[in-house]
Amino acid sequence: MKATAERQANRQELDRQYLDRQDFDRPTLERWMAIVLDELRSGLSEEQSPFAAGVFSRSGDIVAIAHNTVSATNEVSRHGEVNAINAACKKLSTPDLSEYVLVSSGEPCPMCAATALLAKMDVIVYGASSETISDAGYATLGLSCEHFVNISGKTVQLISGICEPECRQLLLANPAG
Repeated sequence: MKATAERQANRQELDRQYLDRQDFDRPTLERWMAIVLDELRSGLSEEQSPFAAGVFSRSGDIVAIAHNTVSATNEVSRHGEVNAINAACKKLSTPDLSEYVLVSSGEPCPMCAATALLAKMDVIVYGASSETISDAGYATLGLSCEHFVNISGKTVQLISGICEPECRQLLLANPAG
């Protein structure tokens, strides 16, 4: 538990340093997360799991927003991040999203992180941690997004804890069945 707290404290400090150097600030990230959480609620109304994500341009434009559709499609890869990334690639007619930011309600699983990396995204923003996702009964495969990115050898900035209390509450109020 102490190691987890230290890791989160270190991540928050790195996030603060990164935000100080970027064109977007915490209020921008919180505004983007609010849009993602509206999509999450839309997914809940369709009896989907409490996950959603969006792809945003660095100038703030919404490119794609999507929620988890695993239950609706019976396709295990239909996570919110994958759905949003695929929609963005289709909309932009390119698999290269290097100029875009992924915002997710929860820490991306290895599949979703891999999809972001394959799309050349270098900024991933998320709310709830993989620990919270596990606490709500959802599988994380025991591999954090940070660990996955580290072993990939890619340079990706992870910004965690954006609107974390609300993301956490939505997950815990809608546990895995």
